Amino acid sequence: MKKIFTIFFIVAGLILSSTGIVHADSLMLTASDFVPGIPNYPNLDCYIGWDLYINTGITYRYFFAPFHLPKGAQINSIVMYYQDNSTGYINLQMERRNMITLAVHDMADWSTSGEVSGLQNHKISPISYRTINTEGYTYWIALYYSDVGSELTVYGVKINYIIP
Repeated sequence: MKKIFTIFFIVAGLILSSTGIVHADSLMLTASDFVPGIPNYPNLDCYIGWDLYINTGITYRYFFAPFHLPKGAQINSIVMYYQDNSTGYINLQMERRNMITLAVHDMADWSTSGEVSGLQNHKISPISYRTINTEGYTYWIALYYSDVGSELTVYGVKINYIIP
């Protein structure tokens, strides 16, 4: 009986295996990459710069950042960098849309749990529909804030992926 072994080495962002080379990389979305879900929303008072938070009590609290990865890339995980020192929460959703049927598929969904001071990060994995198909889909990260104030802040979202 023949045994097959696969050996992995990580060198400068490349994963070398006996079956070929796989490129590992990441894409960082900063707070300034996110835009309000409704542009020019009346009385939108938020800070989008190094970090993203809402100043006043608006009712529409969604922000979106499209992202673009090469066709065939496989998303392994996403990491959200945030602060949630409140009784509220921030919800992150990674989604894709079929441009023929307009159906939206949730790829990942996670919410902060609150009342922890300082910078936090959370790795979200596994990812559904993780292989990027640029021929028929668009991709984005959506953030929803349950409350207002700098106690609920997002600093960035990192998308970890490989190109087989």
